[in-house]
Amino acid sequence: MANTNITLNCLIISSRQFNVLSHDKLFLTIMLPRNGTVGMLQTAIQTKLKPPYNNIPLDIHQIYYPGSVDEKCMQTQALISAYFKGDPLADLYHVVASPIPPPNY
Repeated sequence: MANTNITLNCLIISSRQFNVLSHDKLFLTIMLPRNGTVGMLQTAIQTKLKPPYNNIPLDIHQIYYPGSVDEKCMQTQALISAYFKGDPLADLYHVVASPIPPPNY
């Protein structure tokens, strides 16, 4: 029987909003259902970041997939399984998350 969960290593891109995060908060491991959405991944990341960082919207990119090193923007409504087939290698980062910058007016 296939594992219904996936473990993803996430790198938080430090920026103005996250520049005071401790080093251990920049590298997260997240476990979630394979049939979960990228929105669930965002919520899981925000939960691990804790206040006041847990309400900052995130831009999430896939950075590991076999045969490529290009970043791929992950759509909030898409399923995790659309981006990751099988189990990604445990010693690599799989996604990067950065705060969505506020609009310029």
